[in-house]
Amino acid sequence: MESRIERFLANIDTIPAQLCRSDSFRVVQLTDAVRSGRFQRLLLVGMGCSAICGDVLKSFLASEQVPLDVQVVNDYHLEYYLTDALLADPGTLVVITSYSGSSEEPLIAYRHARSLTSNIVVWTAGGPLGRMAVQDGLSYVQWNLGDHDREYPLFHVAEFFSSSLNILRALGVVSEPYADRLPDVSRFLLANRESNHAKELAVRLRDSRILFLGEPAITGSIVRIARMYLNEIAMMPSSVNLLHEFTHSEIASFAELQDRHHILLLTHPEAHPFERSRVERTVELLRECPSREAVKCTVIEMKGATFLERAFWAMFFLNDVFGDLAAHYDRRSFQLISRSSGNPWYNQDTIAAEVALRPTG
Repeated sequence: MESRIERFLANIDTIPAQLCRSDSFRVVQLTDAVRSGRFQRLLLVGMGCSAICGDVLKSFLASEQVPLDVQVVNDYHLEYYLTDALLADPGTLVVITSYSGSSEEPLIAYRHARSLTSNIVVWTAGGPLGRMAVQDGLSYVQWNLGDHDREYPLFHVAEFFSSSLNILRALGVVSEPYADRLPDVSRFLLANRESNHAKELAVRLRDSRILFLGEPAITGSIVRIARMYLNEIAMMPSSVNLLHEFTHSEIASFAELQDRHHILLLTHPEAHPFERSRVERTVELLRECPSREAVKCTVIEMKGATFLERAFWAMFFLNDVFGDLAAHYDRRSFQLISRSSGNPWYNQDTIAAEVALRPTG
């Protein structure tokens, strides 16, 4: 079995093609109420990669001015995000998403939502979550990825997103064929890849703690994906914050640092003028402060004229950066995520044991 780093490096090249895979799912069953598509509120519940795909969907739908209240819950305490009355409201559609169908948090969320409403759709490859949906007669969409990486579903974020647009259309939540735009985005990525620039940035980031800063739509979606790749594949510590939150508080703690830090500020030409000026001021201040030798800043100008182009260009570019870092460090995985979450689905030992049991010949 190839190492996670070898698989990650090979996977980077597939991102443009993944955007063109918008049929990586199968609608197993839909209730009449869900099929009607008459919803004003969408609650997307998931952990890890599932939540991040929800964040990208939310940011995209907002950029399109879709009249739908979308909330993403990376938690199982649904009562902190919607009251029971709103969960039970016929205008609310609850989407419980878990690729493995085995993560405990989505199962807890499912049970809570099920006690209040039947307007629930599960998006999963199977597992206990899929079985519960079938047993309860609720709506069930089954993921059917192509050459999927069992250990790291986050390698397939672009494919999840592309198919999610068609799933929402199949549910009647949106009417526009948004996935039809993605082949153009794929071509844009191929024409604007900056591998040499990525290698140069990777060298500058070595041996640093990394902080991502950006506007809410960026830090809430693409940057969270980037952080997962950095944490799980390059295994480097990193954090994320909103640019305006950083400048109102956290920047004070960067005045006198001994450890090396590198701040990545993501922005784009159409960003709000206030944000553009705040980026420039932050870079200038950190160049003047006492810890200027320990704190470096890099402004990443995302390419593209639309949310989709900018978002996936940033993901494509940062994957090239983190692939170089992962290869440089070549750190061993200790299975901490699958062990701490209690989900054996992603554990290398579980995967190896299942492969060993498969019939041969």
